[in-house]
Amino acid sequence: MAIIKETELFKVVNVPIQDTVEKFVQLATVTAENQKEHFTGNMDAIVNISSFFRQLLSI
Repeated sequence: MAIIKETELFKVVNVPIQDTVEKFVQLATVTAENQKEHFTGNMDAIVNISSFFRQLLSI
């Protein structure tokens, strides 16, 4: 998981197991950096969506 500093959102990336932890972290970092941003809109929309799902899950 990688935190995006500007938005404080995070990315989850799936990478295969590597021979060493260092190689795994390096591959995960490169993968996260190269991954397209899926949400580029207004942060208020995230708050609204998050609130909606919290309400939905509490039913």
